[in-house]
Amino acid sequence: MRRASADGRTGGRVTIRYAGAVAAHHGVVHRICDNAGIPGGGPVEVADREVCGRTLAVDLFGVARGARASWPT
Repeated sequence: MRRASADGRTGGRVTIRYAGAVAAHHGVVHRICDNAGIPGGGPVEVADREVCGRTLAVDLFGVARGARASWPT
């Protein structure tokens, strides 16, 4: 198993390039362990909208981009 990382805040550009390079080198991707996370948030009543937005962009959409980029075409 090989490990690598890509910054989920890039809008998926790095993730898509990396997934393409892995598929070109190894063939079909059979399994990914996709994890993304940055600290942020807090109680809803005091949470800053910008921090919450950045946290969702990485924690939720970063994982979704990784899965989508690795999906066989």
